[in-house]
Amino acid sequence: MLSCFVLSGQVQSGYMPLKELFKKDFLIGVAVNSRTITGDAGKFVTENFNTMTCENEMKPQSLLYFPRQSPMGAPQPQGAQAGQASQPQGGQPRQDMGGFSQTPLKLDTINGLVFNWTSADRIVEFAKANNLMMRGHTLVWHSQTPAAFFNDDKGNPLTKDQLFARLKVYMTAVMTHFKDVTFCWDVVNEAVSDKEGETYRTESPWYKACGKDYLAFAFRTARSINPNVKLVYNDYNLVNPAKLERACTILKELLDAGVPIDAVGLQGHWSNDITAEMLQAVIDRMTALGLKIQITELDVTTYTSYHGDGAKHQVQETQPYTKQVEDNLAGSYKRFFEVLHKNAGKITSVTFWGLDDGRTWLSGFPVRGRTDYPLLFDKELKPKKAYYSVKSVYMK
Repeated sequence: MLSCFVLSGQVQSGYMPLKELFKKDFLIGVAVNSRTITGDAGKFVTENFNTMTCENEMKPQSLLYFPRQSPMGAPQPQGAQAGQASQPQGGQPRQDMGGFSQTPLKLDTINGLVFNWTSADRIVEFAKANNLMMRGHTLVWHSQTPAAFFNDDKGNPLTKDQLFARLKVYMTAVMTHFKDVTFCWDVVNEAVSDKEGETYRTESPWYKACGKDYLAFAFRTARSINPNVKLVYNDYNLVNPAKLERACTILKELLDAGVPIDAVGLQGHWSNDITAEMLQAVIDRMTALGLKIQITELDVTTYTSYHGDGAKHQVQETQPYTKQVEDNLAGSYKRFFEVLHKNAGKITSVTFWGLDDGRTWLSGFPVRGRTDYPLLFDKELKPKKAYYSVKSVYMK
């Protein structure tokens, strides 16, 4: 065990890098962008993690280039729901989103689709240079997919068969391009409805064009492209009993039909009210279906839950990082990792959605201008009490 950790001249007593802490349980990863892989942040990534996920750079909006379409607004946060900040549909990513404002675009035309590999390739090169594996995120999603993807050159909606043909071209190009660095792919993201009485997210452009068949098509296509990569269904708030039931209904139907799904991704955008029993219930239900578990986007808001109606009842002002806030966060992380540690044989990877509190999407979401403190490290990359609470689970 390492007794200290040195970063920028600072020594952190009793610190153990995360990949050492979790090495007997599961792979440990972090969501990154082009700014996370340079300087002290990049060094911190290589010292603590063995996997990475592109925060936005492997999403369709970032990879597809539609030069005649207006640039996009800010990236859509994970799990956006009614009442939360939304984003227009659309085409070429904003320059600051992909981080390629001063870099020539690396464009590649494949069967009529134009791909921009610039930002993603920069992160992939960092991963390869530092022996890090990558989670592919994400192939099929209702958000951050250009509206033009669903239409022909004249703006007319594609038929189901036409859209499936285009999706196959897209998936083949992307999965092939990143084949030697990705160990899994989030094939379909957030297809389960949040609405009572509705199983599928029916407002999704994928569902509107293809019905529920797009899920089976996407997973079967992914398997045909790369039989060796793990295929994941990814979603948020599956700790909610009603949404868990809907997810199990969809996944069981797919699995019974022979659709190849290897794991379920629990995004893990949690809050302090999530209990150990709720998390254990999800793990039990999904493993009963024969699926492995991945925690794909872990952070813990220090405010109340923003899922469902929670988005309408948020404190608007930034709360200070008091001892009570610190203790509550530490208690939640300890509670969650006690469950994860106990179920390590069922879990293949855990990924934090952000490196530190200075690089979290939750500062500004769901309330613009509000600061959150949802990760194990503060904005100076120093371990917080939450880190040591997690470490205590492994030091027993």
